[in-house]
Amino acid sequence: RDVAVTGVQRVLFRSTQVFTTRRVAARFTEAQVLRVSLLGVSAVMFAYIAAPSPLWLFLIAPVSATFNGLSLANMGGLLSRSAAP
Repeated sequence: RDVAVTGVQRVLFRSTQVFTTRRVAARFTEAQVLRVSLLGVSAVMFAYIAAPSPLWLFLIAPVSATFNGLSLANMGGLLSRSAAP
């Protein structure tokens, strides 16, 4: 099941990069997105631990992929903007 969840997360992570990140980036700054997405990542990590059954992992995976995708994309953008040339 761990392999299946990881595979699902990879597919969802890529789709997040393509669809969700583009829409969110058009409306909010990197710092605003990171405030919410990093809190979301921490909540999802707790949800993985507190999942009452293995089936819940498949329900948590899309949420995890969305928050991880937003965090990684915006963290890279924020760091590249703040680095000196």
